[in-house]
Amino acid sequence: MNKSKSLLWYFIASVVILVLLLFVQFKYPRLLQLEARWLAVAVVPIVIGIFLTERLKKFGAFGIELEAFPSQRNIGSEEEEEKLEIDVNLQDNKLPADYFFINHTSFLREYIQDEFRQKTNVELPHYDIRVIVDSYYQGALKGIKYVKYYLHQSYPEPIQIRSNMADKFCLKEIAHGEYVLIAEVYLKKTEKPIILERYITLWESGPKINK
Repeated sequence: MNKSKSLLWYFIASVVILVLLLFVQFKYPRLLQLEARWLAVAVVPIVIGIFLTERLKKFGAFGIELEAFPSQRNIGSEEEEEKLEIDVNLQDNKLPADYFFINHTSFLREYIQDEFRQKTNVELPHYDIRVIVDSYYQGALKGIKYVKYYLHQSYPEPIQIRSNMADKFCLKEIAHGEYVLIAEVYLKKTEKPIILERYITLWESGPKINK
């Protein structure tokens, strides 16, 4: 089914809902007490259809603006790390979904396991982890004030802050189990942080990350 036909079905659904609402209002006016805002319900299917068929990239209503446009990074490029450009006048609440992201790696050092186990009293393998906040976009990291990392509650310091842009706000820790790490990215121009999440997979020899 092509996008035009898909959109047609969403349009038909909106018309059907509108007709039903008008019928109920005509037959039982006290039951529904239809107001203009109720008519907006009929528009929901067509709005969903527009988004899903990619006819609209942005929608604003009731003071809330939603942005939905995909990553533009050239996947599979063997060239040096590609940096995308972005409009410098773009507001912080209209940033692309991939403007910031968490990256991490892990590795196992066999020769230091006894030392780690003595510190934690845990007999499981202990992995080194490295976590960074990165971006494909030129100058994006310069806009970060600091990053607040939320680790697993079992850590002596489960909440840690990093502010060194030079190493991409790198967090160096050890882990003896996998968990979801949360990062609050605080920007210089806004008060509310951007929330990022990363499942911390543990590898004996993890992938290389650019720091």
